[in-house]
Amino acid sequence: MLIKICGITTPEMAKKVAASGVDYIGLLFTKHSPRQIDIQTAKEICAVVKDYSTKVVGVFFDETPEAIAQIDAELNLDVIQLHGDLPRSGVGKFIHKSIIYVADGKTLPDLLNPAKDFILYEKFEPEQNSPFRFFIAGGIDKDNVSGLIAKHKPHGVDLSSGVEIERGKKDYHKIREFLAIV
Repeated sequence: MLIKICGITTPEMAKKVAASGVDYIGLLFTKHSPRQIDIQTAKEICAVVKDYSTKVVGVFFDETPEAIAQIDAELNLDVIQLHGDLPRSGVGKFIHKSIIYVADGKTLPDLLNPAKDFILYEKFEPEQNSPFRFFIAGGIDKDNVSGLIAKHKPHGVDLSSGVEIERGKKDYHKIREFLAIV
């Protein structure tokens, strides 16, 4: 089971999470989010995570492909996560990277590759018989994760608010509790 902790905002938390064996950490570059970080903080996080096997995911919502490419050029992200309509047209600019594409109820972009890309289901039920590996997300915590895994049989779970003590602030104790269950 792959684990992604989304909304990491400090190098200190990134190091703890990476040291705990989490597969992916998500850095939010979405405007108006309490989890949004700046480029300098992202660089610091990338620097502390490089000593671990944890991959860094840049999370973008309705950003232009050009803006995403600029941030990726500065950080050399391992994975690009795309939300919203604007990034849909720019999938082709990122086919050299793994992509996590957030399901939006529309047809998936043709350039997604089931061999390296994932679909993230947050507001929609996972598609049956899809060739893509997928994550589930949205309100997942230690109390409901086992049932959701049994129901959907995902390849991974994506956590954010379920391991926070307040909006935008991760709690390492909650992360450890969650990891002990999964």
